[in-house]
Amino acid sequence: MPDVAKRIEELREEFKASAALSVEYLQRQLLPAAEANMLDFFQFEDGKPRLRNLTELKREHGAAIAAVKVADDGTIEVKLHSKNEAVNVLLRSVGGFVDRHELSGRDGKSLTLESLVTAYQVITGVPRAPDQVASGEVNETPKV
Repeated sequence: MPDVAKRIEELREEFKASAALSVEYLQRQLLPAAEANMLDFFQFEDGKPRLRNLTELKREHGAAIAAVKVADDGTIEVKLHSKNEAVNVLLRSVGGFVDRHELSGRDGKSLTLESLVTAYQVITGVPRAPDQVASGEVNETPKV
């Protein structure tokens, strides 16, 4: 089994190298949306907000823009990528959010320590101690 895990990790590394993707790269792509501030897109003239010329914006600001609409009357609508979504993905990528998973035993019943130990032993190939089987502490056949 360790050879399989080693090969899986080798293939993952090969994929990352060939796809030129990494967690750090993807995090850098999300940062503009997480850091975007609508005030960066406006300037104030005579106390009134005016949209900045989009060609003058920094590249990071452009990356935060999801859509630009120009209405028939000349009104311009700028929509930014979701800040909350970007922050959530970034937090998950660094372990800031842990998704909660509930586990249950066979037929939806509660898990028992015995069933967890047995499942672990079956998965890892760790043999059961003969005295545990003889004493009845652990069943001869695993019930996973």
